[in-house]
Amino acid sequence: MDAIKDGEKIFTEIANSVNWTETNNISEASELLKKLIEATKGIVLVDFLDSKNWDGIAGVECIEDSLFIHSHDSRNVLEEKQKKEMRMLGVVLPSLISSLMKFKELKIVQTRNFPVFLLRGYALKDKEIKTILNNGFSTLKILDNKGNFSKLVIRRKDDVSEKYTCLNTSLLSMIIIPQNLNISVYPSKVILFIYNLADALLSLDKVKEELENEALVDEDIICKKSNYVCVILEYVLKIELCYHHNQDYLKTDYSDLRLGDLMKLVKPYIENSTYELLIQIASWSIQLLHESGKPKRRINAWSLCYMTTLYIHLLKSAMKTNPYPHFDE
Repeated sequence: MDAIKDGEKIFTEIANSVNWTETNNISEASELLKKLIEATKGIVLVDFLDSKNWDGIAGVECIEDSLFIHSHDSRNVLEEKQKKEMRMLGVVLPSLISSLMKFKELKIVQTRNFPVFLLRGYALKDKEIKTILNNGFSTLKILDNKGNFSKLVIRRKDDVSEKYTCLNTSLLSMIIIPQNLNISVYPSKVILFIYNLADALLSLDKVKEELENEALVDEDIICKKSNYVCVILEYVLKIELCYHHNQDYLKTDYSDLRLGDLMKLVKPYIENSTYELLIQIASWSIQLLHESGKPKRRINAWSLCYMTTLYIHLLKSAMKTNPYPHFDE
């Protein structure tokens, strides 16, 4: 089959070749991606949550729990001396252009006409990135690319230079789609937003169901459930920041951004009434998570969960009304 003309059929065949729709097994994910590369000759579209995009995949590698997806790979290609010197000066492409994630999950998502593949990693700090990439290389630089959803890394050894986009969040942040769609990166971002928020709502539904048990009076359990709701809200606010394309303000590592920090960052982009809801959620969380001398009641934790769910639905509605808000900012 033709990789461009028959892209949708190829994606469908690859998705149907496995008996799962999501996996946390890096070997299973790698094998599926390798099948896709072989069937399409790497002619696919790769879009990232922060608007980066590639028009092909050159290869996939696994090293323990790290997944590398290559956009360009000429490491085993013989080069003329002049071209090699130009590459080292940055005039031509590095030997390798790749993404790195500490693999967590690959999802197969069925759209109206064909499946797409979504990928998620774990959060990575600079020290962890260096541990993964420093092996055997003389120089490694983590560049300030004004973003909190990926880090740009350049590493060199002798006449080899390599460039990595390190995906350092726990969000679904990469989507692979057929090449023949002729669409921009933004519809792909909408799919990523939708499924990130769907995960958050699913987690909240589980907590809410547990909190509807009227026999629950153990304050330790109520506090744990409340804390998890706050963790979910932090996750949602990080998605919202990416939705607003607000990258320049995020100077703190993804893992270190807390609820108070995130509330300040989203405030300029939301209605006053919506921000008041956030303040109310924060107030409930303080009562439930800190030593206030007040009873930790199940109904208060349920209310915290309900209001967080409401906030997510308001965000989904805003995304549906205006999928590309950064065009207006």
